[in-house]
Amino acid sequence: MSASLYFDNAATMQPDEKMVQEYSTLCREYWWNPSSISQGSMKTRQAIEDVRQDILKRINGQDGDKIIFTSGGTEANNLAIKGWCCEKSRTLVTHYDKNGDCDYRYHATPVVYTSSIEHPSVINPIDWLYEMGIIYSYNIIPVFESGQINLNSLENRLEHARIVGLYPIFVSIMMANNEIGSINDIKKISKIVHQNGGVLHVDAIQAFTHIKIDVRDMGIDMMSVSGHKFGAPHGVGFLYVRNGIEIDPLLHGGGQEKGMRSGTEDAPSIIMMGRAMDQAYENMDKDNRNLKRCKSLLLDFLMTRYDVKINSPYNGLANIVNVTFNGIDNEQLITNLDIFEGCQVSAGSACHAGVKEPSKVLQEIGLTEKEINSTIRISMDRDVTENELQLFVLGLQTQLNKLKML
Repeated sequence: MSASLYFDNAATMQPDEKMVQEYSTLCREYWWNPSSISQGSMKTRQAIEDVRQDILKRINGQDGDKIIFTSGGTEANNLAIKGWCCEKSRTLVTHYDKNGDCDYRYHATPVVYTSSIEHPSVINPIDWLYEMGIIYSYNIIPVFESGQINLNSLENRLEHARIVGLYPIFVSIMMANNEIGSINDIKKISKIVHQNGGVLHVDAIQAFTHIKIDVRDMGIDMMSVSGHKFGAPHGVGFLYVRNGIEIDPLLHGGGQEKGMRSGTEDAPSIIMMGRAMDQAYENMDKDNRNLKRCKSLLLDFLMTRYDVKINSPYNGLANIVNVTFNGIDNEQLITNLDIFEGCQVSAGSACHAGVKEPSKVLQEIGLTEKEINSTIRISMDRDVTENELQLFVLGLQTQLNKLKML
């Protein structure tokens, strides 16, 4: 095939041509330092603030809530997790004796809870905090075969923490999984977390622009987003922080982003992220209907013609299909699809590229190592057409038949 059929959008989404042309214009118009006081700088600053307010409006943020622009999802996750835990660890807690007098004081050591299928940019910062002695402990909440968090386990563990006096409590749970597309009920999770005095951080990197997010209704305290997942350039994202939540910065310097993220803002990328977000939100209902239809067609094809195991829940993200082809080497299939058919898919999270380790996500939902090595992730663009899907399916069919003959 001469044309490339890109089906790895969960890794990164290609900006459409109109956006690429606009980005060139933005780089020429908004190159000014937004912290200076020239007219060009103030115009650039205002453009950044307009995007900040637009994001808050889209997610139903309120006065006092913060949008902190970052280099992407990894930095946003690190800022939320390390920033909150480090700030709390500096807090002095007073212990009182039976007479109500001050007995002694100690630094708070947060206790952290997360799920067993979180992204490494969540798990690794938590590991670091524990190794540094900044947090008291961290607990891994199991998930079901659907990839959704076990709410009973979360509730029981948080209730235990509250009863025995472990404080403060921090919970980080992803809204949608990047490998299989499972979706967590963030509203229910938030209720459990807040009933036990905790703070909830949500990794919405894969979910943003696929799910309508209302941070108030869902009870989200902090939320991470990455721009390149919905058509913005690489290297830009943001962290939402609810009013009243205090975090320490990771980067210290000139005090940009109200002291929360030093470094001159990348105005063209921030502005383009805002425009990509607006485009995605305006077309979200139509795009999701299209994706659901194409996902259904793809699943019908896979399940009726091949010995497969579908690992993505049907009610998960409409753009992700994670599938195991029994007896097929996934690396060879991915390579053949790319070279001979012009089709791009992946074996899972792009952040693990070049690392030959079984997917932790697939292990946690019950797949064997043999099954994992036969699994690929197909992730569609929001405006995928049935014709593109048919071409992809033909290429997939050709290469599967060749591999079966080996």
